[in-house]
Amino acid sequence: MVISIAYNICNHVFQLDLPEYLAEISLISLFIGALIWLAGARVSGHEGIADRYWWLRNFDERHRR
Repeated sequence: MVISIAYNICNHVFQLDLPEYLAEISLISLFIGALIWLAGARVSGHEGIADRYWWLRNFDERHRR
């Protein structure tokens, strides 16, 4: 996913004339990687609100149990 982001940034910002089909493939792979990441979080059970707001749960006085 990181390589895909770097490739797209280099291709669009610096105008390097890299092949367009590789830019499209890297964008598609970025979204596929994000979907796999989200599916893995869902399957493993790490999508709870307490996990998303870990800092608030552990260090904010209002949210301590």
